[in-house]
Amino acid sequence: SVFGLAAVQLSVFVNTFLASLLPQGSISFLYYADRVMEFPLGVFGIAVATAALPPMAEQAARRDLAGLNETLNFAIRLSCFVAVPASVGLILLRVPITRVLFERGAFSSFDTEATAWALGFYALGLPAFAGTRITAQAFYALGDTRTPVRIAMAAVALNVVFAIALMGPLGHGGLALASSCAAAANFTGLLWRVRRIGPLGIQRILKSLALVGLATAFMAAWCGILLLWWPVSSSRWVEAGWLFAAIGGSVSLYAGVAAGLKSAEWSALLTLLRRRAERASRQSLPPRRND
Repeated sequence: SVFGLAAVQLSVFVNTFLASLLPQGSISFLYYADRVMEFPLGVFGIAVATAALPPMAEQAARRDLAGLNETLNFAIRLSCFVAVPASVGLILLRVPITRVLFERGAFSSFDTEATAWALGFYALGLPAFAGTRITAQAFYALGDTRTPVRIAMAAVALNVVFAIALMGPLGHGGLALASSCAAAANFTGLLWRVRRIGPLGIQRILKSLALVGLATAFMAAWCGILLLWWPVSSSRWVEAGWLFAAIGGSVSLYAGVAAGLKSAEWSALLTLLRRRAERASRQSLPPRRND
């Protein structure tokens, strides 16, 4: 597991070194873009991966490989249900998000455009970044820590090749795109090797992705309409309000379409959130006295 994480840090180190060969500011642009991309990944992608490990470990201990496959299939579908629209939203709203978060003081409009350029390429790989974390947990549950490391090291090598090939035409954006391509290769390799424990149910995942794609299309249309009327020249507070409306409206529209399509992932997500709220409510109650 440690070597697997080291492989990720090695990719970061390589990209940072290559970015130092590009025009001044490239390292900072990649850093800020990565921070924004890591927010949805950390809030949901890593959370799903962390929550999936205990049940998969228990199923692996019982040699319930069918149950482990079912848990992995559900975790991947649930991750894609959130990561795909988050990826599209970040791509469409990358400029206003960057401007509202960072453009002040020494951070100029040029810096906003440069950071947003990298953010769009990082966002392309968001579903793969999340899927990689989840699929690797299946190997850890089975006690196989070597396979994810081998695939991760191969992805690092691909990252170097992609980065060198893309940094010329795309600048620092090419380094971000190289990371996304390497993440996609890593995810694909893990999915290919995880088949040894049984059929993963790719058809169910593809069916879920089709529904997610349809709901995401409605969300993208909403963002596109708002971008046509975006108040770029207004104050940051006005633009922040528009950004809040864009994100809030996107979430509401996406959830509404998913519910209308009777998405199993939307129902499961509601159930998980409801259970979490009930647990939080019980924990906040004062202890009962035994009079």
